[in-house]
Amino acid sequence: MRKARVTLNARDLTQIKRLLDLARYEEALSKCKALSRLHPNEFEIHYLHAKILGDFADELPPAPRKKLKRKAVTLLRQLAFRLRGQSAETRFGVRSNLYFHDGQFDRLLLVARAFTYRLPRRSRYAAAAAYALNAERQLRCSHDVAARSRAKKLAKKGQLLWETYFKKYPDESYYYPFTLLATCYAVRADLENMEKALRRASRLSKRPPDYWEFSEIRSLLQVRRAYQ
Repeated sequence: MRKARVTLNARDLTQIKRLLDLARYEEALSKCKALSRLHPNEFEIHYLHAKILGDFADELPPAPRKKLKRKAVTLLRQLAFRLRGQSAETRFGVRSNLYFHDGQFDRLLLVARAFTYRLPRRSRYAAAAAYALNAERQLRCSHDVAARSRAKKLAKKGQLLWETYFKKYPDESYYYPFTLLATCYAVRADLENMEKALRRASRLSKRPPDYWEFSEIRSLLQVRRAYQ
């Protein structure tokens, strides 16, 4: 006897996305797995699952972080071959998260540019993120003068993009963009504005000011001093 089809409830997806925004990854992952058992062929659920894994990975120590990131990237690559017929928002989400979690920040910037007119807010977000993340990578991984100069230029561009983004979208309630703005300030050795952005991230995420993610950003100041 054929089983009755269970209709996907949009409120369930909204709840998972809200948990994701609040960085309550374990709860989001648990609900996503439960939904995937009811809807094994639902594209949006598989996409959310991959996104949660990638974001959750950043909370973990290096070894499990690498393993979970790899799993998220594998899932996103599989989804990238199934984007035909999906909405612009879903196509953008899969591609941008794939390049973000795989560390391909230059490609993330290309995706942002490709969706400039169709998804202006998401495009601005991705472009600003790409500059901030590339600036941090340049500063941490390259110790020559030229690389430090490139890092500062990337950080300046990222800073301007984020400041424009927050002026245009003052309703932003996710903490992560403010950590990326703080990253730009840190690379440029702007201590006062870095701390201001981190305080905002701390309030939005309900995490203490000395949370490890915020401390990592502050450590960029030490990286700068070490190679001056």
